[in-house]
Amino acid sequence: MLRANGDTEAKLDAMGGAFVDANSELEKEGLGVERAISGITEVQMKEIQNRIVRFEELDLQLEKEKQQLEQMKAMLFVDQLTLLSHKRSAPKTKS
Repeated sequence: MLRANGDTEAKLDAMGGAFVDANSELEKEGLGVERAISGITEVQMKEIQNRIVRFEELDLQLEKEKQQLEQMKAMLFVDQLTLLSHKRSAPKTKS
């Protein structure tokens, strides 16, 4: 009976060691997964930041173009007024 008890203890010790080894491997893999996810997240965040910068640049460019168009519109309006005032003040000729 002592021998059976010794065999059981040996088996339990072996199982305990296997459990510790498996748990250690699981922790290592978990850290690896966390690192991979962190790396992927970092890359995606950089891509998003680059897109935001690009959109801000485009927005600024569009705003400048809008201002230029507004200036051109105002200049065209002034030109039209000038043309109309010249037409009205020009002496009329009989045809």
